[in-house]
Amino acid sequence: MSRYKPELFRYLREYFDGMSSLGIKPILVLDTSSIIQLEQAFRRKQGYARAFQFIDHLTATAPEQDAFIVVPAGVKDEVTQHHLYHSVNRRPEISKETVDRLILSPTQLQSVSSYLQTEQGASRTDTFRYELRGHYLENMTGKKASADPISLTDWEVIDTALASTAYSASHFRQNSAVGSPHPLWGCYRVAVLTGDKHISWTLGEAFNIPRGTSLADYVRPINTRGFIVE
Repeated sequence: MSRYKPELFRYLREYFDGMSSLGIKPILVLDTSSIIQLEQAFRRKQGYARAFQFIDHLTATAPEQDAFIVVPAGVKDEVTQHHLYHSVNRRPEISKETVDRLILSPTQLQSVSSYLQTEQGASRTDTFRYELRGHYLENMTGKKASADPISLTDWEVIDTALASTAYSASHFRQNSAVGSPHPLWGCYRVAVLTGDKHISWTLGEAFNIPRGTSLADYVRPINTRGFIVE
């Protein structure tokens, strides 16, 4: 008997439900493994020419406002390489249409980039990145720790997601300090789509670090291998 798997887009709609009324903006951070999985799923359903439409389905998971799709620079490089040099049934593993759409996605939102350029933002995020890397080295075991170590692009995905959550936590504090009746207004809720244990495990562990406990409400790693796509 096969194990039950929830449907990915339905799960995301539930995760983002009601965010608009609170002023919270939804973000989807994609890694290469999730892009390949979704591309292949839509290719089986819609055919090669329409495989890129998974992107539209992702943005529509926040029905009151389209979700922002963020693709780190390293992931953009990887999907381009998979288009050029990897094939499935004699066709590029990732279609040109998908690559063209994702290349246009931001590597980080402007508000987050601006926060990272402040002294406070840079200090807090750099310290957390350092602590999280130390936690990873101390606690990751098995093949993922040695034979298949975490990549620089994996860290880029993790850092991109955590920067958005650090910005949101700071923005919430600022709103609360001035007595705003809507302290979450302008914050982000982040879903990180990945099929890579390095990323999902590390993001999950980030909330066990004292500096990361306040970020758990703003981000969720979602291992796409545990979902079906309909």
